Amino acid sequence: MSYNFHTKTIDALRGIAAAAVFFAHSDTSGLATNAWLSAHKGLLGEFGVYVFFCLSGYLIWQSGTRIIGTPGGIKLYAIHRFTRLVPLYLINLLVVTVAISYIGSRWTPTYDAWSLFRHLTFSQDLYPSVARDINPILWTLTHEAMFYLLVPIILMAGIRNKYIILISSFALFGAFWACGWLGYFKFAQIFYAFALGIFIAEASNRARLVICLLVTALAVYACLGDMLHAQAGRIIAIAFALSCISLTKDKECNQIFAWLISPFAFLGTISYSIYIWHYQIINVVEYHYSFFNRHIPGWSQYGLVSGIILCSICIIFSYISYRLIEKPSMKELRIAMEKMIGGRTALA
Repeated sequence: MSYNFHTKTIDALRGIAAAAVFFAHSDTSGLATNAWLSAHKGLLGEFGVYVFFCLSGYLIWQSGTRIIGTPGGIKLYAIHRFTRLVPLYLINLLVVTVAISYIGSRWTPTYDAWSLFRHLTFSQDLYPSVARDINPILWTLTHEAMFYLLVPIILMAGIRNKYIILISSFALFGAFWACGWLGYFKFAQIFYAFALGIFIAEASNRARLVICLLVTALAVYACLGDMLHAQAGRIIAIAFALSCISLTKDKECNQIFAWLISPFAFLGTISYSIYIWHYQIINVVEYHYSFFNRHIPGWSQYGLVSGIILCSICIIFSYISYRLIEKPSMKELRIAMEKMIGGRTALA
């Protein structure tokens, strides 16, 4: 039962993160926002993104430690990461570059062959960044892909000590900050979020409690003081994600807490599709504003009406994307690739 509650908590965290990013971007259209959301859109965006980064650190590290080191483990790890990330990503690139101009969107991509190559190699947010050329939210996937590559390197090097990984992540940040190079290698200012996820995956109950209390205190300080206020969104995100994971990680999990956030679990299931598509959906609906205004009573008069409809379109489209693209990629495609690799290994 604790496993089910913990899994629901992870899905709920994904759903909360996806919703935060969605509402951060919906401010551009004004169709699903209010005064508070509009005033805090920057905080919401950072909150959602850094929750995803922490979750990736926690989940990918567990996947890597379970698979890497077993016969064919590296190949299996690569297949799992490929089938999770790449098929939907490529379809999004295809739709935005080929079809979006025919559909009509307030966002017009501007790209060339070099920019497309950078996106196909997941290097769009490396310096110089071209991440806004096709789909502005895809910048995060450069860093997800880098972390995917880094995990097997760390594990094959025999580095499994959570303290070494965590301290190294902050040392990397400090070194690049001191040299003024953070703008040239953004991963240096993101890696610590992944590393904190790794720490929570490996830490004892006492160590998790200590790190959660420290980060929570830092989040409170960031909200109340000026020194870290600009970083408040990401610090709050990290404190929230680490605390939620820790509260439900063990058999003695806090079932009440897991139950409270469980309504977001469905959004978590389709969170990758929401994340990939929401920017296009918002801008397509905005482009066709007059159509909705003519056919939907109260569209322009009541923000609640346009907000509910925009959210519903995004959820329905993302669910269809999950059923037709994500789920088959993680099941049928993954099984087919595993069989192909397994067959070749056997022949060798």
